[in-house]
Amino acid sequence: MMSARRLRLLVFSVQKCLSRLADKCRGYCSMSLSSTPTNETDETRVSTFKTKLSSLRVLQAKVQLRRNRNMRNRIFLKKVVWRSYGKVLYFETYGCQMNVNDTEIAWSILQKGGYVLTHELSEADVVLLVTCSIREKAEQTIWNRLKHPAVLKKKHLKSSTLLKIGVLGCMAERLKTELLEKERVVDVVAGPDAYRDLLRLLALAHGGQRTSNVLLSLEEAYADVMPIHHSGHSAFV
Repeated sequence: MMSARRLRLLVFSVQKCLSRLADKCRGYCSMSLSSTPTNETDETRVSTFKTKLSSLRVLQAKVQLRRNRNMRNRIFLKKVVWRSYGKVLYFETYGCQMNVNDTEIAWSILQKGGYVLTHELSEADVVLLVTCSIREKAEQTIWNRLKHPAVLKKKHLKSSTLLKIGVLGCMAERLKTELLEKERVVDVVAGPDAYRDLLRLLALAHGGQRTSNVLLSLEEAYADVMPIHHSGHSAFV
């Protein structure tokens, strides 16, 4: 895709050429009106300049059209991709206390993106499983649990809203490819350091793509994110 800077330079160059050709064309046109051409050369030149002028105007229109499309795409990305517009979110958390904290961090990020939380799986537009991968039994629990949202997902195919399923945490990081390919149930896979990217990943998923981000960070990823606690009496320290 052509950058905005290159588009501006191209538009400026086309406008400059148009201006020069227009001046020359007006000169030849005035010559042809004031006096009869001595030979066919003058008429040919006038015709050539008119043709070039017409071609450049067409080119200018095409450049402007592409520029307008780029601007529309930019507006779309800012206004739509990062927002959920009230989609309903359901969490299930497995494993250690750290995963409870991860759930609270993920919810803090997604709430700012416009998601609404529910405690009823049947009401959800998005189901996120926060997983543990320390023991094989924990992973098997997740595989078994994915069968229930998969059934709901098939039911959603008949409605206007398609259910999206995401797996977060350690298991997502370790088994990214298998999660996305096995029975093709999971739409989003995000590792423990990728929760800031959840809004983008979910937006792509709502557009029909299967997405993942399991990149690790060497720095503290969520130092400035305030977790939203589900319990008013306890919190992870």
